[in-house]
Amino acid sequence: MPNCNEALCVEQTGGFYVECGAFDGERSSNTIYLEVERQWTGLLVEMDPYFYTQLLGKSRNSWSINACLSTKPYVTQVIH
Repeated sequence: MPNCNEALCVEQTGGFYVECGAFDGERSSNTIYLEVERQWTGLLVEMDPYFYTQLLGKSRNSWSINACLSTKPYVTQVIH
């Protein structure tokens, strides 16, 4: 399961990551390799309540939060 993360952290173990947009905690994860193969832990941030519920069932070795990160210090509407 190596990906671009391996090139960035070839030998480092026991690190800490923050994954914004963690989705369901597995599919398209940018950090699961670090967690499983390099014994990292971290913070998974997922704003969608549906996917956050799925993430909670994955038994990741990390903290998680159902929240949105923003560059604004106030609530704002995002239009897709």
